Amino acid sequence: MAEREPAEATRAVRLALDATAALMPASPAVLWLLHASGARDTEGMLRAVIQAFFPASVLVSFPSPFLAKMAIDARSVREGSLLGMVLAAGSLGAIAGAVLAVFVALPVAGSIATFAGCGAVSLICATLVRASRDRGTSLLSGPDAVLQSRPRQWWLQR
Repeated sequence: MAEREPAEATRAVRLALDATAALMPASPAVLWLLHASGARDTEGMLRAVIQAFFPASVLVSFPSPFLAKMAIDARSVREGSLLGMVLAAGSLGAIAGAVLAVFVALPVAGSIATFAGCGAVSLICATLVRASRDRGTSLLSGPDAVLQSRPRQWWLQR
């Protein structure tokens, strides 16, 4: 993913985030269908986890190499430090997301609303990726660059 051309990588990341957004709210329905079909033993539980959660889990990991490459391209000094910061941010986000989901979102909102909320966050991320590409700015250049940049008119693009 990270070694692709920037436009192609951006398209692939956006597609993965869109697919994640579509799969997340569908996960409870998949679990319900598997449970209704009699998948209640250990094999059924394993099959349910793989079919309901694995596709979205794989797709949500697509942006990580893309963001790491963007960080290194944006600031070419100390690539190791930048890569470490991107990976640390991803780990902290995963930990915070898991804690919030288990102790806040699931007990308060329930599984369907929690999965739908995760899908909405994926859509927001996909929109940010597209907006940064359309404006010709990096997501890592800071909010000022994204807010101050002017969108390119389609008739001026080549």
